[in-house]
Amino acid sequence: MTHSATPYSAEDDALETLKKSFNRMTMYVVTLDTSALDPDPVRLFSHLTWLKEQEAGGVIAFTGLRFDGGNRPVDGMTVLRAGSFQEAERIVASDPFVAAGATATIHRWDVAAGAMSFSVRLSDRSVGVI
Repeated sequence: MTHSATPYSAEDDALETLKKSFNRMTMYVVTLDTSALDPDPVRLFSHLTWLKEQEAGGVIAFTGLRFDGGNRPVDGMTVLRAGSFQEAERIVASDPFVAAGATATIHRWDVAAGAMSFSVRLSDRSVGVI
């Protein structure tokens, strides 16, 4: 009986080297469905305040509304910095919308590549993303 081993090639080394070259950063993507909630300006104010607090604390990398093919918002999406899935769950549970019954879905996201550039103007203390 002969066993056929997978042939080894230089491409295998190249692929492994390429895969290792990506510095993965784990983040958590949260989608938030608020369609079951009654419109409540006080709750919206609390949610927006919570978002600003999380952003100021370095927890939120990005947040905003997602839209369908037109101009109708379908849900909210937030990218969180958290040390674990459980920590992401604790953060999300503290959102006033979630506490009121909004449905949050959390996915771990291993970011492999991307780039951002910033512009800083010292004269007027402005910062922009390019």
